[in-house]
Order: sequence, then C-alpha cells, then structure tokens
Amino acid sequence: MTFADVLLLTQDEQTVAAVRSVLKSRALPDTAGVCDSIMDLRTRLSRKAAGAQPRLAVIDIDEAPERMLADLGKITAAYPHTWFVVASRDFDKQRLLRAMQAEARHFVQKKSMATELDQVLEHLLTQQPHTTARLGVILSVFSCSGGCGATTVAVNLANEL
Repeated sequence: MTFADVLLLTQDEQTVAAVRSVLKSRALPDTAGVCDSIMDLRTRLSRKAAGAQPRLAVIDIDEAPERMLADLGKITAAYPHTWFVVASRDFDKQRLLRAMQAEARHFVQKKSMATELDQVLEHLLTQQPHTTARLGVILSVFSCSGGCGATTVAVNLANEL
C-alpha cells in the first residue's frame, strides 16, 4: 500500500493525525491524500495512479452524517475495488445501518480509530489485490406495439451474447 492507496475525507485535524499515525505505525507513508469535500474525493478516486484505484478511503461523516452517507452510497458502486471506512465521533444503530446501506466496509469510532483502523489495514494488507473484473451489462429491448419484432430481437441478441 502506498500514498496513493489511502484517501481521507475530513476537515478534522485530529482525524488526519490519527490516520497518519496508524499509517506510520505500519511503516507506510505517514501522509494520506486528504480531501476536503465529496467532489474532491470523487476527483481523486477517478484519477488512476499507475492504473490502480486507491484501496482505502476513510470518510469522516460528522459534518453532515445523512448527506455524507447519501453521497457515499453514490460513490461506492462506482469504485468496487476501494474499501470505504466510515469514521464518526458517535456510534448508534441507525448510523451503522446507513453506512452498511451505503456499502461501507467498516464503521470506526474516532475515539478508537487507532486500534480499529489498524485492524482494517491488517485485513486489507493480507488480501491479494483484486484483478479488474468486468461488470455485467444490461441490454433492454422495448417494443412500441405488438408484432414489431422486439421478442425476436431479444431472443437472437441473447443467443449471440
């Protein structure tokens, strides 16, 4: 894991320091790519450094939890090879459920970030990097009216694919 493999979305300096401390304790670069907004996170995720996406993104949701989790849900599907970890000062069942619905891999409390994030990194580092998998494609065939040949097109297309 290198510098480009870890992104951090937060405006809290203590969270930045905690993540950097965990990375340093694992002999990884002591800096992480710090994003200050969802748009900045999307931009950095879309850039591919040496053909690989970042493997870990830590998202601090304390600023606006519902909005951040809703935005995260839109991002996680587009980057399946990146692990998203939600960090928050507060822990409750509703936040955990919303983080799971947004497809976050882990939820860590800020007060125990050092130990919890260290365990996440341990798990991530022991796994082999994913190979690029091709996602499925959905093709739809619509008919304007009966007898226009949509079923014939759909059956023949399925047969060819």
